[in-house]
Amino acid sequence: MVDTVGRKKLIMANLYTFSVAAKYLSFTKAAEELYLTQGAISQRIKQLGFKLFVRLTRKLALTEEGAAE
Repeated sequence: MVDTVGRKKLIMANLYTFSVAAKYLSFTKAAEELYLTQGAISQRIKQLGFKLFVRLTRKLALTEEGAAE
């Protein structure tokens, strides 16, 4: 089991990954900036436990939850 500090770091890393993906509305561009794969970006965002993006034809859009301030 991950300790409390490790869990907080994981959550913060996942939130940062989401913010980069949201900035570009692209997992590909986020992956390039973070030196990760598209799959790693997807997994980190899934770990947050919310549907934050919707896939459109060749691009992403934020869901209502993803766009909430």
